[in-house]
Amino acid sequence: MCGSYARHGKKACTAHTIKKDFLKETIPDDIQTLIQVDKEKYIKKMARKSKSTKSDSQKKINKINKQIDVLQNRERRFINLLADGIITHEEYQESMKQQIRN
Repeated sequence: MCGSYARHGKKACTAHTIKKDFLKETIPDDIQTLIQVDKEKYIKKMARKSKSTKSDSQKKINKINKQIDVLQNRERRFINLLADGIITHEEYQESMKQQIRN
């Protein structure tokens, strides 16, 4: 602050009013710029997270599908054994119960 402003106020020194006006115009622009940058960073971060989550979910789905395929193949084999008379109906039911528990 200059001495004239301190003694005589803003009438004696207009530079302070210019600074105030400058700040009134500049600060909101700077804030808008920061907000825009933060939005872009946030959007990019969320897009990366979304891709990662989607990838993890797809891996889980694939794993579950493989487990389903394995169980369906086992069931077909047991049905064939039952149809061929190699195992009894009770043995078939017990095998299916055991598969469900696992």
